[in-house]
Amino acid sequence: MSLPIPIGKSLRKIFGIREGSINEEKMIPLQCHSENIFLDAYYKVSNEILRRAQKQLGLPREEVILRKLIPQDLGLKQPLSSFNLKKGLNKKVIETTSEKRFMAINGFTIPKNCSISQIQIWRAGEKIRHWHIEGFEGTYFFDDPFLIDMNQLLQIDMYSEIKKKQKLIFHGSVTEERGTTINP
Repeated sequence: MSLPIPIGKSLRKIFGIREGSINEEKMIPLQCHSENIFLDAYYKVSNEILRRAQKQLGLPREEVILRKLIPQDLGLKQPLSSFNLKKGLNKKVIETTSEKRFMAINGFTIPKNCSISQIQIWRAGEKIRHWHIEGFEGTYFFDDPFLIDMNQLLQIDMYSEIKKKQKLIFHGSVTEERGTTINP
């Protein structure tokens, strides 16, 4: 498991990340090789969740869609991912079970002045990621995205340096039966 990779300009365009949502002056420049590693990981994980959805739901490919992760997939009611955090460890900031859908989380966006210093990801009761992100700002992607299978519990804990309403946006993909969330 490696640290998240800051994205370059070409990846921002591919994944529809708004201009100005990243502080360009603080971003580490990437070589094409790094972007290819991220894109390869994204395509691989997207194909895997499509394969799992088809197999476990027993549906043909044309009945399974691949779409962008939205906050509601993480059990959040509002369209933006904002959290009222107390100082210290905040357990179960996000806790959801992905019913009849498969998720792949491959990155996050941390806005300016965020006081979240650590993120812990739990899947089915097992800790699968623990990042120290103090001082991070901008959008980061992983070269090793993680999957959440159908009916599997996802829990995200966050450590905040101060009591404050925080924003943190997770990026990823979801596969599900056509028409479940979005009618394309």
